[in-house]
Amino acid sequence: MNSISQFPEWAGRRRVVALALVGALSACTGGEPEAVGGSRTCPVTNVADRPERPSAPLLAWLDTQGEKDSAGWYGTGDLWTFPEATRYASPQGEGGLRIKMPWWRGRDEKLTLRLVSLRTGESVEGSVPDGYYAPGFQPTGMLLPYAGCWQITGTLGATRLRLVVDVTPFRAPGTATPAG
Repeated sequence: MNSISQFPEWAGRRRVVALALVGALSACTGGEPEAVGGSRTCPVTNVADRPERPSAPLLAWLDTQGEKDSAGWYGTGDLWTFPEATRYASPQGEGGLRIKMPWWRGRDEKLTLRLVSLRTGESVEGSVPDGYYAPGFQPTGMLLPYAGCWQITGTLGATRLRLVVDVTPFRAPGTATPAG
């Protein structure tokens, strides 16, 4: 599948967030994920402070998804993302975490992602699958060694977008908090 338009039962922005989080939340058994960590000192990017309004092609794409409101999208030029999708991370392997993040590319160039921990300076590369047409939706995944404050840099040709997210592990409601 190369577009979230194959999921008409999702409404508006929830479609994008749901697609981005479906893999991460598949282990949950009902209800909203419950936060078990996170930092109150992380300088999280405020979407309301975005440098510009969404482009006409992004707004047109959102309209095809049944979403009239671009609130929650952060970006510039031909590169936009929905940062709220990175709020919770699912356990992955030996203590690592996986986040998924939706992006919108306004042109057909390779998207690359680099994440840097603002706690340790450690960096990781994000995974950007092939096969999605631009302009349009581009899902991505990132494996992180731990939760916390991460700066994400998305690069699409000459366009660079930076934002800071506070990644928090999640657990299904009613489950024990992991030791840590």
